[in-house]
Amino acid sequence: MSEICVFTYTLQIISICLCSEVSLMLLAVEMPSKQELQYGSNYKTN
Repeated sequence: MSEICVFTYTLQIISICLCSEVSLMLLAVEMPSKQELQYGSNYKTN
């Protein structure tokens, strides 16, 4: 019983770490694209 609890606990930790890494990667990808969009809109208006 305790082994199963430890296994699920480690799985949860791994999933949380993976989720945080993926979200950080997505943020890193989204930030430059948002800046490019802003520059693009400014360029069009000017």
